Amino acid sequence: MAGNTLPGGLGARLRDFARGFLGGAGEGAEGTAAGASTLEAAAQSVGASLERWRSTGSVLRALTSGGLDRLTAVGGEVELVTSLDALTRLRATSARIRLGEVVVGEVAVGGGPLRVWATATEEGVFPVLVDALDRAGAVVAWGSGADPPICQVIDQTPTATVDAEMLLAEPSLDLTPLRELALHGWSLCYVDLHPVDRRPAIRAALLRHGLPLGAVLVHPQTEVEFKTLGIDFHRLFVTTRIRRLRADGVPLVVMISEAPRSWASAAEEGVFEVDLAGLAARLRGEGGLDGWRAAAADFCQERGQRGQLGWRLDHLSGARRVEGNTCVIELDNRRARERIFAAIDGAQRSVHLQFYILRPGLFSERLAVRLIQRARAGVAVRICVDALFSTQDVLGLRNQVVEGLSQEPGIEIVAAAPISADEPLELRRFKRRDHRKLVVIDDRLAFVGGRNGGDEYYTGFDEVPISDWTPHERVPWLDAHVEVEGPLVAAVQGSFVETWHAAGGRAIPAVKEELAPSGAPSGAPTGGSKARLVVHKGLEDANTLGAYEAIIESARARIFILNDFPILDTLQRSLLRALQRGVAVVILTGSAVARRGDGTMLRGPMHREIFEYMTKHRLEPLLRAGVVVYEFATPPLPEVVARGGVVRPYVHAKVMCADGRVASVGSANLDVTASYWEHEANVVIEDPAVVGRLEATIEGLCAGSLRLDVESAYWRREARQREIASALWPETLYV
Repeated sequence: MAGNTLPGGLGARLRDFARGFLGGAGEGAEGTAAGASTLEAAAQSVGASLERWRSTGSVLRALTSGGLDRLTAVGGEVELVTSLDALTRLRATSARIRLGEVVVGEVAVGGGPLRVWATATEEGVFPVLVDALDRAGAVVAWGSGADPPICQVIDQTPTATVDAEMLLAEPSLDLTPLRELALHGWSLCYVDLHPVDRRPAIRAALLRHGLPLGAVLVHPQTEVEFKTLGIDFHRLFVTTRIRRLRADGVPLVVMISEAPRSWASAAEEGVFEVDLAGLAARLRGEGGLDGWRAAAADFCQERGQRGQLGWRLDHLSGARRVEGNTCVIELDNRRARERIFAAIDGAQRSVHLQFYILRPGLFSERLAVRLIQRARAGVAVRICVDALFSTQDVLGLRNQVVEGLSQEPGIEIVAAAPISADEPLELRRFKRRDHRKLVVIDDRLAFVGGRNGGDEYYTGFDEVPISDWTPHERVPWLDAHVEVEGPLVAAVQGSFVETWHAAGGRAIPAVKEELAPSGAPSGAPTGGSKARLVVHKGLEDANTLGAYEAIIESARARIFILNDFPILDTLQRSLLRALQRGVAVVILTGSAVARRGDGTMLRGPMHREIFEYMTKHRLEPLLRAGVVVYEFATPPLPEVVARGGVVRPYVHAKVMCADGRVASVGSANLDVTASYWEHEANVVIEDPAVVGRLEATIEGLCAGSLRLDVESAYWRREARQREIASALWPETLYV
């Protein structure tokens, strides 16, 4: 496989598969939810390539299992990962982990790495040491490990990252400016993006060059290729690393490299970039260090004045907070449909809709009637769909709803990222899709959420008769959106317009400023909700992932999550840290194939059943750690006569809230696809009244649902299926 393009034979197979998938009965399944993604399914069919990817990952994990260096600020919570050698592991039953001489935790010795969470209490560079203990608690090995990972803790010391490539250059570079910078009281850490973990060589180079010891932050290219199908994510990963460090409170203000701008757009994150010559000039007085020191001091002062939630969201989400909004979160499908239809019926100037999936069905017919009526009344109607998942302008296929609406004067439709059958098939084109779901009415009212243009998203559970033989496809899903009025609507409209133009839509005329019915100008404050629109552009940023991290890391009492996707390892670790802080974590999930009340599945596609088992497999570590997980069940309904009297459907909502003060609602799942590949949009709301109502609703849903128990007969009877599914599914994209 060369670059991102598939070779002829594999490309033909992928094209044939895509045609069959998109033209068949499975066209309605959302790819990231159920494995219907063309790329994932194609990868599943290419066994040899998948096995090679998996074996590469196994080798990588073996090479890096000893634990990674950490960098954090005083007061920060840090996950320490280390290991024991094979011989010591045979003699030990538990391990005591130390930061230098301070014991921070004790864990049982099992088959994997040893992990503890610790709070950094003082500045310094500390080795992460592990004492192996036998069953009686006696030490069988002190400080096991010849080259332990280190944890570097920064207080308010100005900090610079150094490109580790300079330390290993041949012939050797003159690194005197780095030594002088350290002598001026700066903390140094080191970043390496080499294909393999070179920490031992880098530490030896630090000693040889007389440089201070510091954390060596590595991200091997082999790991990047294994997890991203060969696409270079270095720029994104380094930018994300900078954001996380600064969100943790590390006053990182300078990046030093002989190849400036080879890592990331550091300036966009408030970080200066300089090479050795430029650093030497500053040390000689040409510009000096005062500006950099002032930036670090301002950073520390601002951090001390800000609350942790707002600070983290500012640094991790890429979005600014906007005050004065009215936000209403809706989890009821029928009410969501009625509200959006009413908003469209009342439109006077424009209706803008963006869907990942738009397909034939009762909902789309009802929607089409309203759009045609508004267009005939002179309202400008613009619709943007994802080409692949709405099967419009992809491999020659057309969407009958799109084709029908496009014949109506006054309705314009574009397909984002079309795929031609005559062009080479590039991997990123099948994964980098536009997953956003937006509705904007007259530039005054916006809906942002997870609902696509299909029946399962906008049909109430009490509107469908369900028997033991009802197919899964007929059962509605639990979903969510947020309705927004106020200044934030301009950001939602801006997101739509940008996508519209990028997809080839005609220029949208500027809107004349008019007064709302209340007499207030468009965009004027309407309520007390502080909110931000977090937009993630696949392969360019990790904004929605960052927002989720900010909410989790800032939580102090409770976290609620509604989602049914394989939770990304990064977020799993954040949730485990939250548990360590004493935060209660509750997840409301569902079943990828709807279940009857007795837990048996209705008739549904095999790929969704496999996905169900794989997703639940990914939940098990969280369950065993203490996360409370419910499988959503509807209340008893008159027309649900399936065994058990209720149905346990799929949960398509993407909702996270914490401490009764912050909530996120939108299109971004908690998996790797949403975090890195696809375009997403979430609204993050800071309003205790709105969040309090949401949490009360979630608690009510949980009260009527099934709490999962790893010791229950229900969980144990599917253990084998979960293990098999996890092995069969292309988990390459979910690790």
